[in-house]
Amino acid sequence: MLRRYLYLMVTCLGLVSLSAQRTALVNTGSLSQSLGGITTTLDESDAILSNFSSLSPDYANGGILAAESRFGFSELTSIGLAGYIRTGENGAVGLRLSNYGFEAYNEQTISGLYCRQLGKNIAGSIELGFYQLSLNEFGSSRKPFYRIGLSGEITPQLTYGLIISNLEAAQIIDNTNLISSLAFGLAYKVSPKIKMRVEIAKELETVLNVKVGISYKVHPKFELRAGARTASGQSGGGFSYQLSDKLKLQGHVLYHPVLGATPGVGIKYQNSQQGNSKRSNK
Repeated sequence: MLRRYLYLMVTCLGLVSLSAQRTALVNTGSLSQSLGGITTTLDESDAILSNFSSLSPDYANGGILAAESRFGFSELTSIGLAGYIRTGENGAVGLRLSNYGFEAYNEQTISGLYCRQLGKNIAGSIELGFYQLSLNEFGSSRKPFYRIGLSGEITPQLTYGLIISNLEAAQIIDNTNLISSLAFGLAYKVSPKIKMRVEIAKELETVLNVKVGISYKVHPKFELRAGARTASGQSGGGFSYQLSDKLKLQGHVLYHPVLGATPGVGIKYQNSQQGNSKRSNK
C-alpha cells in the first residue's frame, strides 16, 4: 500500500510539474540553479545547457554533466549531459541530451547547437532538437523545439544575454504545450571576486519571472553562489570547486516553499585556448 501511494504521489508531482511549467524539464546545471535559475548570461561550459551564445571564446572545447533530485525524490531525477568543440576562431558546435522522470512519467530531449561570434560585441546561437514525453500506458508524444540566443558586451564589466524559445506554442498533450518564452539578463562584474546577475523571463500565459543571483569567489579555487526567483518563490545557493586546470565540481540546493528542497551536483570540463579572448565574462 505504501509503495502504491508513493508511486501515485510521484506520478502526480511529475504531471503537476509539467502542467506548471509547460515545458521539457531540461537540467540547466548547478550554476544556473544556484543563481535563481538564471540562464542568459552563463559563460563557462554551463552555457551549452542554457544560452550557448554566451560561451566564452577562451574555451576550445568542453562538456558538462549535471544531475538533481527534484524535491528529494529519486524518481524525479533530472540529468543533463552536453559537450562542445570549436569550429575555427569564431564558432562552436555542441550536442545536448537530457532525461527526467521514471518509467511511468519520462521526458527526454536531444538537440544540436551552433554558436558564432557575429561582431566585436555580439554573438549568436541556435539550438534545434526533439522533445519526447512518455506516459506509461498512454504512449509517447514527440515535438521539435528550437532556441535562439544572443549575447554580448556592453562594457568590460557589464554583459547581456537574450533567449527566445519556441515562439509558436506546440501542443504535447491536451492542454499542455512546450514552453514559449523570452528571457533577457545582465551580468555585472562588481570586482574580481563578486559578480551579480539579474534576469527577466516571460513565459506564455504566466506571470513575469524576475531572477537575481550573486557569486563570490572566496578562494581562487572555491566560489559560493546564491539566488532567487519571484514566479515560484524558490531560492537557493551553491558552490563550485576547481579540481584541476580543466575540471570543476559544482553543487546546489534549491528550496521550494511548498515542495521542499532539490539538491543537485555536476562536473564540468573546459579546455582553454590561447590568444582568443574577445569576450570573457568570468
